[in-house]
Amino acid sequence: MARGTADQRGQRFRIMHIPWVAAIETGLTKAADRNRFIVLELLPLAHGVRGRAALPTEEELARLGVHLCAVALRHVGRAKALFAGLKGLVHPGVHGRVVESYSVPAALWAAATGENVSAAALTLQDMIGPRQTAGEVVGDEDALLQAIADSQVDGVQGRKAVGEVVASQTLYDSYREAIERSGVGLVTGPDRAGRRPRAVDDLPFLFVDPATAKRMLLRDTDWCRMDVGQVLRRVKGAAAEERRIAGRVRTGVIVPKVALRLADPDPEPALPELPPGGRPDPGYTPEGANWDGPG
Repeated sequence: MARGTADQRGQRFRIMHIPWVAAIETGLTKAADRNRFIVLELLPLAHGVRGRAALPTEEELARLGVHLCAVALRHVGRAKALFAGLKGLVHPGVHGRVVESYSVPAALWAAATGENVSAAALTLQDMIGPRQTAGEVVGDEDALLQAIADSQVDGVQGRKAVGEVVASQTLYDSYREAIERSGVGLVTGPDRAGRRPRAVDDLPFLFVDPATAKRMLLRDTDWCRMDVGQVLRRVKGAAAEERRIAGRVRTGVIVPKVALRLADPDPEPALPELPPGGRPDPGYTPEGANWDGPG
């Protein structure tokens, strides 16, 4: 940092610190921010202590700080060596920046408690585990696609989620115009040719017109103030395209429909149980079966 001084010579200095923030919820919305924060969950107080816990005095906190500083200085060399190995470990579903951030406390803990490399890796996994299950490492593009899929549109059968509509042929036939007026539609891939098919299975991409989608689908979310087109282009297989939806040529982004991770709305029904001998019989109706007759 640089600052001016009264003698016009100026000063340049560095601030090396780690801020501590206490909150019920972090409030972080962007992946770049979430991936750089270390979240430490406090252990719950015992039932007999709740409401009567005595906080340490300033003198006690000062002594604790000195002791922790001494521990860090004593083990810094070993901690740095462990950190160099931990930060390169791959944890499925976890951003590399998260692994690197958590490798710092994991390495220092392991060094201070005498853990070897294998035990240090397990300590890192224990620290990262809650982040995976809590969904804190979800990328911006995944969160945006989820917000679009969860958005509601009105139609002949009431309000339906966009994700439901694009996954079901029946709903798509009824709600196609509604979702396209809201800025999204199913389209073919970049190598399109001829008229757009009507079957959802022949339309493997979702087209998003960012301006319309922000106004119609995302207006009550934080995404309405962000460049959603830029975020969508990070999706694997996405591309900037011009497509005709709702009777107009619009500029937007196409993303593979599989990126929405939609559930099959119409799974194949389970076949009823056959009677002994392998042939349906009018008089054989096990639970769950409904035979009208042979043939």
